[in-house]
Amino acid sequence: QLSIVTMMKYSTFQYLSKLLLVIGVIAHSTAAVEYDLVEQQQLVKTNQAKWNAALNSTGCAGAYVMTFQLDCRCLPEDTGPIQAVVNSTGEIASAVYLYNIDRSEDLAGKPVKLKPWNVMTVKGAFNVVKRALNVKANSVEVIYDEDLGYPKEVHIDYDALTTDDVDIFYIENAILL
Repeated sequence: QLSIVTMMKYSTFQYLSKLLLVIGVIAHSTAAVEYDLVEQQQLVKTNQAKWNAALNSTGCAGAYVMTFQLDCRCLPEDTGPIQAVVNSTGEIASAVYLYNIDRSEDLAGKPVKLKPWNVMTVKGAFNVVKRALNVKANSVEVIYDEDLGYPKEVHIDYDALTTDDVDIFYIENAILL
């Protein structure tokens, strides 16, 4: 049998717990991001313009080859490294594994089963960075290629309190065709 005092204490405890949870969510949702948003948006704009200028000035009609690699807790065949050929329409025309990534199977040179997450184009990489900035992800770190402007290393942490919401990927050796 519960006394009125015990029920009041329990109700007060429940109320305070819920109140603290709400305050924590509000404080977290209004917490400052770990970067200068305007500066990062300008970097994306500048480097995407550099990439687009390179694509348009070389006579390659937008086609290029690159190496793409994910850094995630995924199956080895999803992480790469993958060599992808992007055609003039901006679509991935072909993709192969660069070297063995799984000890159980020789994958080097074999075609990649394309999935929305295991390889993306340079345009797709820019879109991921822009989306992260638009939602004000907690942390956005991008290293751009000095010559062509494409994102070489991307590390995005959408929420500091969540463990499995990170995008990390690398684009290397982009060569205009």
